Amino acid sequence: MGFSIPMERIGNSKDKMRRFAFDNVCKFAFGYDPQYLLPSLPEQSFASAFEEATSTSSERFNCNFHFIWKLKKVFDIGSEKRLRIVVSEVRDFAKQVIREKKKELESKSCLDSVDLLSRFLNSGHSDEEFVSDVVISFILAGRNTTSAALSWFFWLLSKNPEVENKILKEITEEKQGKTKNSVYDEVKDMVYTHASLCESMRLYPPVPVDSKVAAIDDVLPDGTVVKKGNRVAYHPYAMGRLEKLWGTDWAEFKPERWLQRDSVSQKWSFEGRDVYTYPVFQAGPRVCLGKEMAFLQMKRLVAGVLRRWRVVPAVEGFEPFYNDKNFEKPTISTIEINLQSINEYGCTLTVRTAWKWTRRLVTIKVELTGLLEAVQEMETRMVEMSALNHLVSTHVLQQAQQIEHLYEQINSKIL
Repeated sequence: MGFSIPMERIGNSKDKMRRFAFDNVCKFAFGYDPQYLLPSLPEQSFASAFEEATSTSSERFNCNFHFIWKLKKVFDIGSEKRLRIVVSEVRDFAKQVIREKKKELESKSCLDSVDLLSRFLNSGHSDEEFVSDVVISFILAGRNTTSAALSWFFWLLSKNPEVENKILKEITEEKQGKTKNSVYDEVKDMVYTHASLCESMRLYPPVPVDSKVAAIDDVLPDGTVVKKGNRVAYHPYAMGRLEKLWGTDWAEFKPERWLQRDSVSQKWSFEGRDVYTYPVFQAGPRVCLGKEMAFLQMKRLVAGVLRRWRVVPAVEGFEPFYNDKNFEKPTISTIEINLQSINEYGCTLTVRTAWKWTRRLVTIKVELTGLLEAVQEMETRMVEMSALNHLVSTHVLQQAQQIEHLYEQINSKIL
């Protein structure tokens, strides 16, 4: 017999996860801790300003009549007035971080500071406006894409328990006998998990539609003439479902399509696809520089979550949908999950813990996108991935352990 527990009993988890994500990307990219996840939960004015600035800027892009927002900007009214205020807050924060980092670097050598901002400043980029743009780009790159990718990934696992079991088996085998704390060492051999993430993003790419503007006149390989200033759009969502690219089984969630089994050892090895066939991380000069970092973080989180939880939809028979009727602003419906104890099977996220004696059903309905905001991707467009191994192997692990500790706190309050 199940019973529900109000979200107030464990606090607003979505807010805590958002705070965690912001602290995480700031520490990783700038070596600065805004401490929004303190027990006192201080007001996160910068994070709120950043979200509002991003949202209003997106409205500009999607506006059919650009003269409307331009008039608002000229007269400094409505949303444009508010945008000016919040952008000023964002830039003031970024410049403050840069000034503090410059002071810090005066007393430290280049090797002492491993965050990305330090490396930009040490490489000679001292212009405050330029570096503040870099700082803001870091935050943009470290936000929602990984959260969206993981949301769809866990939803697909809920519909494909056989894949979930294979991933859990791989996670268990990789964990056994390993004592190193390096995140890379923990996840480097999780090829089935890696393939499952790729397959999930094939079907549900975090950015389903993207476009570029031609800088010069050009001609595409098929002979299409593109003039300077023309917008060229491509559709990763549709490309991931083309039969001529993926075969007659394109609609199946099939991680094995990314794998090749060794005939002797019988072990899987990952077999990537051409980036122009699978442009989830873009391609060419615009390829995502944070791709490997994104996979590292996603695999680490998947391992941490699936050891404790089983993920399934909150509503039986509910199918999320992709609406591409508005080409410039496609929308995806909300995915929801539940939480319940390990001995109860159903449409839930199930705890995998040592408390197997409990027979209580605990159901807490939350948005999956909110739950997974804790691990919003740190796509920080890394300039020197190899130079950040120390940061990857220590800081990301600490952050992942913090989120696992938060899960344990929630679970202890539930039980």
